[in-house]
Amino acid sequence: GEFVKVLLLESTLPRAQATAAVLIDKASFTMAQVVHLAIGTLYLTGCLPLPAAVHLGLGLTFGLIALGAAGFIAAQRYGFLSRCINWLSGFQRGQTRLERWQQQLLPLEASLADYYIAHPWRFGLSLGLHFGAFAFSHVQTFLALRLLLGARAPGWMATITATITVAAVDQVFFFV
Repeated sequence: GEFVKVLLLESTLPRAQATAAVLIDKASFTMAQVVHLAIGTLYLTGCLPLPAAVHLGLGLTFGLIALGAAGFIAAQRYGFLSRCINWLSGFQRGQTRLERWQQQLLPLEASLADYYIAHPWRFGLSLGLHFGAFAFSHVQTFLALRLLLGARAPGWMATITATITVAAVDQVFFFV
């Protein structure tokens, strides 16, 4: 899907900027999803009598996912990938290929850094809008259950609990 987004954006932006825009959107989507699921998981683990090992496992899982997403954003913002490739190219094996990759990566990293510097609020806005969309899924599920089940539909908190549980289990299996 991201490849198609880049191709569609290329009609109005250079390829490096189009790729940067898609990567930044993907990063904000992922961070919003992690925050949403972490909040929901904290709520669930407080409500459900789960063993300490499950609490620890969920905390470690979401912590590592959040660390990876934050690392992805830092790599975008500060150009860590080309620095890593530069360091690796100091070794004798694959030096030419690594240097070629680094040259291809530099325009993209420059576009990413320029975007984060020129428009720092846009990442926050994107993060907030994605988080709002995830939160709205609870409202959507609640309304759908009300329309389908009428008075027998579960309450607001039960709907949020069910929605978060399904999303958290889905993501834990996806990420693991």
